[in-house]
Parts: sequence; structure tokens; C-alpha cells
Amino acid sequence: MPTKKNTGRKPRRARRKKSAKFTRIALFTVGFLLVLFIGVYGLHLAKDKVSGPGITQSELSGAIVSADSNLRSAYFDMGVSSEHVRSVKPQNKAKDDIRWEYKDIVIEAPGRLSQKEIKDTITKSLSSVPGLESHYKVSTHSITALLTIKDIETHRIKFNFQPSPSSQKTVKKNPQDTTKETKKVEDQDKKSAKLKEHIQDYKQTAATKPKVVIIVDDIGMSKSSIDKLLQIPAPITIAVLPNLPYSEYAAREAHKKGREVMLHLPMEPKESSGYTAVDAGEDALIVGLPKSEIQRRIDKNLSAVPHIQGVNNHMGSKFMESGELLELVMKEIKSKGLFFVDSMTSGKSLGSEAASKFGVRSVERDVFLDDASKGAAYVKSQLRQLVRVSQKKGYAIGICHPYPGTVKALAEMIPQMQEEVEIASVSTLLDHSLQIGKNNN
Repeated sequence: MPTKKNTGRKPRRARRKKSAKFTRIALFTVGFLLVLFIGVYGLHLAKDKVSGPGITQSELSGAIVSADSNLRSAYFDMGVSSEHVRSVKPQNKAKDDIRWEYKDIVIEAPGRLSQKEIKDTITKSLSSVPGLESHYKVSTHSITALLTIKDIETHRIKFNFQPSPSSQKTVKKNPQDTTKETKKVEDQDKKSAKLKEHIQDYKQTAATKPKVVIIVDDIGMSKSSIDKLLQIPAPITIAVLPNLPYSEYAAREAHKKGREVMLHLPMEPKESSGYTAVDAGEDALIVGLPKSEIQRRIDKNLSAVPHIQGVNNHMGSKFMESGELLELVMKEIKSKGLFFVDSMTSGKSLGSEAASKFGVRSVERDVFLDDASKGAAYVKSQLRQLVRVSQKKGYAIGICHPYPGTVKALAEMIPQMQEEVEIASVSTLLDHSLQIGKNNN
């Protein structure tokens, strides 16, 4: 009997061991397959993330605007002017749903510049642009900067250098060859001298001074201030508020005298600025309104002032921070062929981004020239600051108001300023494409 009991228990233990082993193998197999699946899926997601643009349209547009602005400062620091720019070829490019304008720029480097100086200056100037990286290709007589924003190449800037005379090999020549070579050099010198004369003549006739734009806002309430402004012998730009007693009068008279007219479009300010939505004026663009009502007000304001060539914002420190609503404004501005000047009443303004998205030509205000509580002396100091900014950037935009002290300061200062700068309209500034990054040659 004991022998039978022992022989009966052994098969059951064997079966249990075999079942446990099979369970472990099955669990291991399932676990391995699960880990493998998660790893492959994660790799697929990571690949998709890397291969995608990794940046939104508005982020890219904003970064390109910043890059162009910083490049202009870099050009100035290196002594590169428009006469050194040989070609700028913009190309419209797209990747997935992202679109941008790629700029291929060729510059003849001024003689004193070195490749190291160019590389260091450009790298430093662009260090503040989010997501931007600069790579350089160096050869004997050139250095090329390739700029990418989140793996999207946006700029190619090639600086060419003239080979130095000492780097050219000298070859012994017989007397006859020397005579022929001497005559050839003399002919080349004559041609070079004539070319220099032509270039000098061109420089004397071309507008080589920095350009300064002066915009006078809030026009339309007082007839006398309008008349006094129009007596100043300079192309001051008039920004007219709609629905005021002398709005149409100001636009007509300014147009007759060849002055540029803009619509000073009322927009909602922040209450922290000391104003409320009511202060912005009749038919102001208010953030909380339905889009259909905002659209109606945009159309009404654009039709209220005749002869307008552009638009800038009146107040709007709140509205200018709403990219979605600004798109309604820019779409209408684009359809009417107008430009836009961002008054920069908010440091977080999205005006440039929205304008770039719809292909609207735009610039930003550099200096506020006056203050209601200060007189002519303050305005004159601000005008001198405006000149300094223009000498650094190549241009500058100042905004002021038709206060008596401001009008007096403009009348007295503009003749002095014209010895150093050219007073220009916004259209002239845009047409001359002073911003190298936006040159359409």
C-alpha cells in the first residue's frame, strides 16, 4: 500500500510543475511582446515628432520678423549698407501646413571685415531669437550663414570677399608682355575711374540719408492744428480718427498738399492704461464683441476717412494682443492694398505677426515723441532721440499728437533734422525696402 501511495503523488507534482512552467513562459512571452510593442510605438511617435515642423505658423512668422530685425542691426554694426547688397532672392516655401518666405542674400563684404567678425556679429545678434540656429560654410573668399528656426531653413546670407593682391602669384614676363600688360592696366584704370564717377554721381542724387517718419495721431478734432501741421514743409504723415468734426477735412487737405493719410483705427485699451473701451471712441474694436460686429466696425471705419494709404491703431493695448481678432483687421487691410503701422501701445502686440501672416506690409513705431503733460522742450529731446535711432537702424518711426507744444517743436526742429536725415512718408520707407531682410530685388 505505501508503495502505491508514493507512485500516485509523483505524477500530480510533475503536472503542477509543468503547468507552472508553462504559465511562466506564457507570462514572459506576453510581457516581452508588450514591451516590444510599446518600444516600437514610442519610437514611431518620436520619429513623427522629430520629422514634423515642431513650430506653429505664428511662432515661425514672429521668429522670422525678430531675425530680420536683428540682422539689420548686425549689418549696421558691420558697416554693411544697401550698396553692398548684390542680390536678395525671396522664395515662398512650405512644409506641412507651415509657410514662410526664404531669403537668399548675397553681400559684397566691406574690405575691413573678417570672416570671424561676420560670424561672431551675426551669431551674437541672433542669440535672442527663440529656436534659431546659425551654421556657417567657410571658403577662401566667402562665408555663408545658414539660419534655421526649429529645423526650418529661413535665410542664406553669403558674404563675398575680394582676393587680396598679395595672394595672387607673380609671373616673370618679357619686356614686350610687360608693355602690353601696362597698357591693359591703364585702360582698366580709366574704366574703373569712369565707373567710380558714375557711382559717385548716383550716390549724390540718391537718398543716402537715414529716413525718419513722423506720424501725427488723433487728427480730426481741431481745424487750426491741422492747418498749422500742413504748413510745415515736410512730408509729415497724418493719422486721422474717424467720426470727428474735421476728419474728412483733414484727409482732403492733407491729400491736396501731397501728405500721406492714414486711418487711426480705434481699438480697445486696457483699463490699467488709464483708459476704458469708451475712451477709444465711436465704433472702436472691442474684444468682447461678436466677430460680425467687429467686421462691421472695421468696414465702417475704413470707409469713414478718404484718401487713406495705411492704418495704425488708436489705443488698442488690449485688442492688439488678440491674434485671432487682428486677423480680421489684416484681412481687410490686405484686400484694400493698405499698409499697417503698429503704434506699439502694448509690449505684447501681435501686429507684426498678423500682418506677416496675411502679407500686409508693416512697420513698428520706434519712439513716442510727446506727452500731454510736457511741452516743446521734451518733444525736441525726443526728436533728437528719433534721429539717433535712424542713424543706427537706417530708419526710424516716431508718433506724436497735435498738441500746441508738439506742433511748435516740429516746425522748429524739422529744418535742422533735414540736415542729417530725410523726412519720409511710410509708403516711401516701405517702397525703398530699407529693411534688407525684406528687399524684393
